[in-house]
Amino acid sequence: MEKQIKAFFYDYKYYLFPEDCPSLEELKKRSSVTATRLKEELCMAPDFIYESMSEETVQIENPERLFEITGTLRSHEEYDAVLRRQVDRVCPGCERYIEDGKPELNGHHREISLDGACYERRGEDETWDFATCVNVFWYRISLQLDALGSCIDKGNQKKINDIINKELSKFFLPVKLYGGVDEGRYCLLFAPDYNHTHIFRKILCYLAEAASREVSEIKRAGWEVLPYRKKGVFRYGGKHDFSKIKARIAETENGIGIGVEFYCKKQLSDKKTEALFQDFFDYLAESLGENYAQGLVTECSVSSDEKGMMPVCSLLPVLEEKSAENGREDKGYPASLCFGDVRTEESGDCLPFRDKITEGVTNCPEMTFLTRGEIETAWWMDAVQFFYLYVPHSMDDGTAVSWYLANGDLVPEPLRDPEDGRVVGGGLGVSFCGEEAFIIDCFVASEQAFYRNMRVIAPVLSCLGAKLVTVKREGVAVYSCGYEFTLIENV
Repeated sequence: MEKQIKAFFYDYKYYLFPEDCPSLEELKKRSSVTATRLKEELCMAPDFIYESMSEETVQIENPERLFEITGTLRSHEEYDAVLRRQVDRVCPGCERYIEDGKPELNGHHREISLDGACYERRGEDETWDFATCVNVFWYRISLQLDALGSCIDKGNQKKINDIINKELSKFFLPVKLYGGVDEGRYCLLFAPDYNHTHIFRKILCYLAEAASREVSEIKRAGWEVLPYRKKGVFRYGGKHDFSKIKARIAETENGIGIGVEFYCKKQLSDKKTEALFQDFFDYLAESLGENYAQGLVTECSVSSDEKGMMPVCSLLPVLEEKSAENGREDKGYPASLCFGDVRTEESGDCLPFRDKITEGVTNCPEMTFLTRGEIETAWWMDAVQFFYLYVPHSMDDGTAVSWYLANGDLVPEPLRDPEDGRVVGGGLGVSFCGEEAFIIDCFVASEQAFYRNMRVIAPVLSCLGAKLVTVKREGVAVYSCGYEFTLIENV
């Protein structure tokens, strides 16, 4: 018989409150407690079964990650009876569903909840999401590693790019790569142009992360994939000799980062200027590493004034010293940008809640500063989406959100499928709405997998009153968060 229960959630696991510790307030005072674990085996929270219970000792080292929930407890037989009704109602029409008499429930326990929500469903004619396309792409590349390795041995960079882009262009833009050897193993390094945007670099980071997961065939073959050109691996091959070209440190127009001004006695054409800037960036990628160079020099220009100019090769130590002075020596990749109050009188064009932002940090300004009017022309929305969580608490109260978002690999099996190689997306940064709220920006490559991950941490999001805002080509929507995502409004 179904029974209503009160339980607590800690580090992705559920437990019944012990008799001697019946409240969350009391629990937070304990360093450890023995409790009955409610495993998500043959069931899914907040509905549990007696057969998946066991006693465990819980070490409570981070009480801020404790949250309370209410749920149900019933027998395995009773659970399956409810689940079968949902499977019969929801699953027909899914390409994963095999209708052969009475369908087996094996596998459905981790896919569909008793409320009928399933984030694995895919219609027979439904197109793949970007995450799935990327997984298939790397699988197809893994079948050609012998050819790629031969190209690296011969230094045939053109052939490497031809092989990769033949597959990548089936669902994304062509990119430039560099093949090399790093500490005895083959590696592929993405090589974006100097003026490529943060969002383009962010997608390259996503591609590299997908290839670097333990379940990836590329990873298992011993290859390394990085979203940038690594110092010591990449070799500059441009036409410009930077021992003979002069430059100096210059102010940037927006006051952000470091500018470099090149000496040119005669005015260069736009084409030659672009070639100079690109070669300079390639030179920095070899000398410093692209992951460092991209956040170091943010603006290039040309001048006929030779005052203060020195050979570019001699300018490198000056750049590094200047970078250290500006605190930009370790900004990650793509480089993160801090920003102040971005509210304007035309705040009506802001996405929901973002008119409240007073400051923040982002590694993808194209998403963070996106307005309603820019959605239609945002080219990257053909591949990925921009979702964000609005949490009406100070960041001191919400550190648990960031932790739970960042540690999904700790979700217990079988709820987490260790062979699922999809990378859901990633974090972009955090914005603050004074002391009253904060916003966590997310880059999403699989909408279904993202919803599934958010459902896994439902106790955290619902207890903090979080709202999920989804920004897609077809529109903007606001949802309340929990085991179900309830639409509040379409904007």
